[in-house]
Amino acid sequence: MTAIQTYTNAAFGSVRVLYEDGKPLFCGADACKALGYSNQWDALKRHCRYLVKREVPNPQSASKKVTMNFLPEGDLYRLITHSKLPSAEKFERWVFDEVLPAIRKSGMYGADPAELERLRRSNQALRDWFSLLAKRKQDLVDVQKDLEDVRKNRSEAKERFMAAKASYSKWCELNRTFEGLVQRAQNDINSYIDQIQIVALATPVLEEDLNTMLDDMAQQMLTSSKK
Repeated sequence: MTAIQTYTNAAFGSVRVLYEDGKPLFCGADACKALGYSNQWDALKRHCRYLVKREVPNPQSASKKVTMNFLPEGDLYRLITHSKLPSAEKFERWVFDEVLPAIRKSGMYGADPAELERLRRSNQALRDWFSLLAKRKQDLVDVQKDLEDVRKNRSEAKERFMAAKASYSKWCELNRTFEGLVQRAQNDINSYIDQIQIVALATPVLEEDLNTMLDDMAQQMLTSSKK
């Protein structure tokens, strides 16, 4: 394991890096702070699979050691992916464009051309995936907004439907009520006519007047029905 190296960015602060067994290890606390994780231990526990603990010089006292969590590139990428910080993509570019090239230039990766080419291809593939990830994240934001609009319109349509349904039920009930009143009035009229006819038959002197009265009533009902 080589000495710890510190890489600084005005936007993200400092990130400490160790080189061990041919691979860089990034300080977990520094990465979490740069990516906006408020609960660093929770973030490391949920997103990092290969955490290792290493003793490094205490920042407050060079003569003392402090144990810290370090993580490989794969875990760093997972932290970047799950970060809600808008600048996470810029942090990723900083790591790819400045930190890793600086590590290689300093000789921490060694001078094996095959290893350098493998790392270059690996980093390019990861950058391509991050580009696709950023696009899909934006697609998700757009689709979620569309879903909110659809749900809002559905809710408004449901309210209109329920109001129309209640209004329709009310008018149906009123229609049934007035149909009943009409039928009752018609039944009463028929009953009164029957009673009048019975009385008239029992009183012959009224028959002519009754017929005239019934004719007038029939004419009135006919005229009323045409209005």
